[in-house]
Amino acid sequence: GNLGVIPSRLNSELSNNSFSDKKKIVSDPKKQFPPLKVNGYWTRETQKRWTYEDIDARSAQLLTQILSYWKFN
Repeated sequence: GNLGVIPSRLNSELSNNSFSDKKKIVSDPKKQFPPLKVNGYWTRETQKRWTYEDIDARSAQLLTQILSYWKFN
């Protein structure tokens, strides 16, 4: 649940930057950050922070999506 799928060309640039700096980088059109649905939770404009609670909520969201595609008995 921690952040998302990042192209390798941007990974080192995002690195240990603050969440707000990461959001600035990925929203810069020059960076050509791919608009992947899996990244939508943390890249949305309304997401202003990234806490343990946010990570847990995103993990639950991803698990729900995964289980809707792949069924386990």
